[in-house]
Amino acid sequence: MYTSLIAANAIPATLEGRPFEYNDPEAIKIIVLMTDGEHVTHENVKDNFKTGASPIYKSTADGNYSVFHPTRSGNKYWTPHRSEWRAAAWDSGSGVVQQDWKNVWANLRAKYVAWHFYARATGTSGGTRNTIYNNKMNEIRSQFTSVPNMNSQLQESCALSKTNRVIVYGIAFDAPPNGQQQIRTCTTGYDSSDPTGDNAFYFASTADNIDDAFETIATNISQLRLTQ
Repeated sequence: MYTSLIAANAIPATLEGRPFEYNDPEAIKIIVLMTDGEHVTHENVKDNFKTGASPIYKSTADGNYSVFHPTRSGNKYWTPHRSEWRAAAWDSGSGVVQQDWKNVWANLRAKYVAWHFYARATGTSGGTRNTIYNNKMNEIRSQFTSVPNMNSQLQESCALSKTNRVIVYGIAFDAPPNGQQQIRTCTTGYDSSDPTGDNAFYFASTADNIDDAFETIATNISQLRLTQ
């Protein structure tokens, strides 16, 4: 990659041979890994809910919605803000517009649609509503990856880096407990037998001391360069 970039005059020729090999005695590789959060489950909207006409209608004047339930007998348009079934889509006086799915997701969350447009509409009790809600959520979206998977992938990357003599510093900036633990576990010097013990490569920081963490890391790196 570097050779190609040099040939394209995108980077200086002095960078030829970079990145250095892991076992190059003249090189120190360092990662400063930082988070202010934690992993959350990633979900994707399924293809048939991404675009195209939806059964959801929006009243032009007041912005309220109604949703068409084709299999229901009698009135088929559920109107959430009035908690009632109607013979036609809710119209506050200026007409209604059938929503494309992309317009739906631009304004509403999947959880809102599943609960207010389906679970509340056709469920008769808390239990049946929860079942309808869960089924609709599974119909609308799929899970891209789970929190345990993302945690595991992070730790595999960190372990591989440390195996290859990369020094890993970690900063958890006002992070929640799982975010803190994931960063701590990634760092050089982490001891699984003492998971909350002192570790000179890990910093649990706040807005008041984040500068101190970076200054300490910079000082440590300078000292490493001198001793190397």
